[in-house]
Formats: sequence, C-alpha cells, structure tokens
Amino acid sequence: MKKGFSLAETIVYIALLAIIFIVVINSLVAIMSSYYSIKSSRDIENSAMLGLDRIERDIKNSSSIAAISTSTNPNSITLNTFDSDNNPLVVRFYVSSGTLLVDENGSYSGPLSDSDVTVSNLLFSPISTGNSSGVKIQMTLQSGTSSAFKSKNFYDTAVMRGSY
Repeated sequence: MKKGFSLAETIVYIALLAIIFIVVINSLVAIMSSYYSIKSSRDIENSAMLGLDRIERDIKNSSSIAAISTSTNPNSITLNTFDSDNNPLVVRFYVSSGTLLVDENGSYSGPLSDSDVTVSNLLFSPISTGNSSGVKIQMTLQSGTSSAFKSKNFYDTAVMRGSY
C-alpha cells in the first residue's frame, strides 16, 4: 500500500489554497481601502467642524469686520471682537500652505485644520441688509490619496453681534 498524494491531488490542493489566498488578499485590500476612505471623510468633517465653528463664533461676537481680502483665493478675514474678559481683540483667519490658521492680536494662535486636510478654497463674502450685517463663508476641504481622495464643500453664514 502506497502512502502520500498523487500529482493530481497535489495540484487540486495547491489550486484550492491559491483561491483561498486570493480571496483573503482581496478582502484585506477592500478593508484597507474602506478604512482610508472613512479616515479621509472623518478628517475632513473634523476640520470643517473645528474651523467653521470657530470662525462663525468669532464673527457672531465681532463688533466689525476690519478687513476681508477678496483679491486672492483663499481669502482672509480680520475681525474686531472681544475676548472672554471683554477686552478688544483682533482675530484673523487665513490659509497658508493649505492649512486654516488663526492669529489673535497679530500673534499666531495655531491651526484650525487637521494636518492631513488641505483647504483648497476659502471665501468670505460680506452680507449687508438694512437691518443686519454678516458674512457668508465657503470652504472646500480635501484629504486622502488616490482611491481614498475626498473633497467636500462647506457653507455657513454668520450674523454679526448687535446688527440684528
């Protein structure tokens, strides 16, 4: 009685193992692709929330707009506002190297967007009616690479304090 595998049995076993291996590898690639896509979306959403919330809050608390640069894209906005102790404060929001930044009284305060996110568009448009003043904000954020690349537009409007 012979023990072992015949050549036909060995080829069938190798083919089955190859098919299983291909299915496992394809599943891992799909999982990693989904992970990077979800991470890009999460990074964009977090940066948008942090950036737009801070800009909107400072516009709502501001007494006036000191300047809006509309000649370049991305724009910048400088606001005359107040700190928590009701002291005058000048706040400037701008984009440098794809990162949303904030200065307070001419001093750099830090980034408002994630390091994996690029701000490709930031526009401030003043709005003025007979009764109120405000600012319309448009921002486009991008994150990820190749198949996980995401780009999303965000819009917000903030009415300035005491103008309504």
